[in-house]
This record gives sequence, structure tokens and C-alpha cells, in this order.
Amino acid sequence: MSLSFSDEMIVASTRELTPADLAQEATLNAEDRVVAALEDGAAYPDEIAETTGLARGTVKNKITALKKVGRVQITGEVRTQMERVRLVAPRHRPIRGSAAGATPDTSTVAGLFADPPEWLEKQPELYREDPDRHLPSLCAAVAAELFGDGLRGDEVCEEVEKALEKDAQH
Repeated sequence: MSLSFSDEMIVASTRELTPADLAQEATLNAEDRVVAALEDGAAYPDEIAETTGLARGTVKNKITALKKVGRVQITGEVRTQMERVRLVAPRHRPIRGSAAGATPDTSTVAGLFADPPEWLEKQPELYREDPDRHLPSLCAAVAAELFGDGLRGDEVCEEVEKALEKDAQH
């Protein structure tokens, strides 16, 4: 909410908060602030700490926790011994339609793999490099996308494996 004042009146108006605004919102817990900071794109822990006002150690701990549940992954970029990270499935991800303009059904594992978001496009290749290592985090990321909860990865693992098999056949 914003307020504007004049000699005759006070006007209150609302506006949508941006991810950067949310990252600074002290009423959010630290994990939600880190996620909000990453909604605008990949960042290093020190950048996230600056954006959120959180201590760098707190940010690093939250990033580690988010990696474990498949919400965050490293980009491969390193600066001053810090790894740049990004959200696996940002909340504000645009949904891409098919060539005919129809919106895909991304509410199912099959639909998600049929028209994968950018973060999912490279995952089958990574999975094939080391299935035992990559399947749990992939399932967690798919569950985070579908249910908003990466801890529910076990619920989608069977369907994810089927989708990966189908992908390998093409």
C-alpha cells in the first residue's frame, strides 16, 4: 500500500509487490525471502544477502536447504568461492503454448514433460548421466512445480521415470 498526501486529502492505493519488494519484506521468513530474491533471476549468495538484508551465513544455509528439496540449483558460475544459484521452477514462469496457441496442461507430469519449461529441458540429459544421483532432485523439482512442495517428490517419481523413458525413445 502506498499513501500520498495533499492539503485536502490522503489517498491510499495498493500495488502488486515485485519479487524484489518481497525479498525485503521482514514479515516473510528467511527461506521465502531468498526464494523471492531469486524470482528475478540467478544470483550469488552475497547478492541475495544484500537484496534481502539477511546475513550471508543465513542465505547460504537457506540455499543449501532449498537445494536439498530441489527448489534451487547451481548455475555453474563461481565468483570468489561462491556459487551462483537459480530457482529450479520460478513461480512467475510464463507458460508457453503450443504452435497452435493452446495452453498445455502443465498440471500433470506428462503435460510438464510434453511442453517443458526452460528449467526442465536439460534435465533428461543430466538424468541419463547419473540416474541415481539426479532422479531424486528431478522428482523434487517436478513436485515443487506441480504442488508447490518439493518434499512431495516421491509422489511423482514413478511418473517422472515414465516420462524420462518416453523422452529417451524420441
